[in-house]
Amino acid sequence: MALKSQAGTRAMLDAINGLADNGTLVFYSGAVPGTADAAAGTVLGTLTLGVSAFNPSTGTTTASADLAGTPISVAAGADGTPTYARLLTSGDATIQQYTVGAGQEITFDDYTWVTGGTINLTSLTTTLPVA
Repeated sequence: MALKSQAGTRAMLDAINGLADNGTLVFYSGAVPGTADAAAGTVLGTLTLGVSAFNPSTGTTTASADLAGTPISVAAGADGTPTYARLLTSGDATIQQYTVGAGQEITFDDYTWVTGGTINLTSLTTTLPVA
């Protein structure tokens, strides 16, 4: 069994997160798909990411990296409650899927979205275990 070093794990996470530079984070309501390969539900909003979407990763037993610039405001494009989000490259290829809610991978200041309202994304942390 191959083992990863702490530095190697952080480098892998930074490479994965680098795919999101100039990409988007799309928020959905509805049932969370069992795979990141097929979206379902209603799109509630989309956040366009900057040239450096994530901060550099840190950690020893688990590498973790936070979305750069949080908190970030998101305009609600539809009414609903977000349940998951998909991180996309600038070419719209899916990189990763996250759960949304209190205590989940993505948190907001309010989970009841109203069309045209502003919601603040308070945290998004992506992780990769060293083992």
